[in-house]
Parts: sequence; structure tokens; C-alpha cells
Amino acid sequence: MIKPFVLSLAVGLALAPGLAEACSMVGPRNPSLAEQRRSAETTVDWAVAIIDGEVVRPFDETTPALVRAVRVFKGPQQEFFEVGEQTSCDLVLDAAGTRIRLFLIGGPDVWYAPATLSNPIYEDELLGSDRTEDWPFQWGEAQ
Repeated sequence: MIKPFVLSLAVGLALAPGLAEACSMVGPRNPSLAEQRRSAETTVDWAVAIIDGEVVRPFDETTPALVRAVRVFKGPQQEFFEVGEQTSCDLVLDAAGTRIRLFLIGGPDVWYAPATLSNPIYEDELLGSDRTEDWPFQWGEAQ
């Protein structure tokens, strides 16, 4: 009979490669309001493009998601953006119909949407657009 420790160790090692790829973003404490505002300013500044978009073709292992831009706040004024996954900290747009505000880097062919720890209220304030009113988040249907 296999001892419980040996069995749990084997299961843990088998799962470890997948777990090692998970995004890890840790904040040491709750940031102050001033720090949250600075973080939002940084997020808006580093984004090459900022859009409100809807996923029309979900991401899969070989093809980036195709997002139709309904509103472009920053970046090229184009109707569609291909959004891929570069790191484990990028948003994966794998559900058609998802409506979301995206802060994009990369481009011009393939863009990436890194997850941020920024405060959406301050981001929206900087953009002059309340996403809860103008473009509420909506899950799409997973393929």
C-alpha cells in the first residue's frame, strides 16, 4: 500500500508544472487612495491602446482573440484588435460575447492585455468614462 505522504507528494509533483505557470501578483498591504490613484495613472500611461470591446472570436491555443472595439480611448482608431496571450498574467479572452474594457500593450498586429492591480474607479475617472454605465462587463459564452 502506498503511504499517504508518498501519494500526495506524487500528485503534487504531477500538478506542479501547471501551477508554476500561474500568474502571481501580490500586494503587501491595501494601498492608500493616493497609491491607488498613482497606480491607475501608471496603467493608463503604459497602455499602448485602451478600448471598450467585445470578443467576436475567442482565443484558442493557436489563434488570438478578435475583439471589436466599440470605443477607443487611446491608440490606433481601428475596428478590430487581435488579442493574444504572452504571459500567464495576460487576460485570456476565451468566451465570445465578453464585453470588457481592455488596457493593451504590444501591437500593431497582436496585442496583449496584462492583468493589473489598478483601481478601475480611478482608471475610469482618468478616461472620463464610467465603465459600469458606459460599457458594463459581461461574460460571454465559452467555446
